Amino acid sequence: MIRLKKWNVVLLLTILFMGLGITEALAQKTLEKGEKVPMFMLKNQDGKDFQLSKHLGKKKIVIFFYPMDESPVCTTEACAFRDAYEKYKDADALVVGINSGTVESHKKFHTKEHLPFDLLSDPDNKVLNLFGVKRKI
Repeated sequence: MIRLKKWNVVLLLTILFMGLGITEALAQKTLEKGEKVPMFMLKNQDGKDFQLSKHLGKKKIVIFFYPMDESPVCTTEACAFRDAYEKYKDADALVVGINSGTVESHKKFHTKEHLPFDLLSDPDNKVLNLFGVKRKI
């Protein structure tokens, strides 16, 4: 764990959950200065490792969690990040999306929606659990 105070990282968590086939926004949390950032490494849509610790202190980091590739609400969310991506770049921020989908599913979604940021595969929900994100079933 690394404290944000030391690395001056802005981390935004947009948390969406899937319940009974209906997606609903249940929580949103922004980590504050001084809070610990859970370290993780996941595969991106190209099967390459994304290690959070390699980006800390270099850029602001925006992480959004979403339940499923290609669902209507999740597509809208990912495309909103895509459409605002230049503003994130201007703010020197790195954007990544995370869900439990496969690398292959992420690749398809990434390509179809022309997403300019990485989608990370968390098949065992380990990172979701690190950040306290819970799935509502």
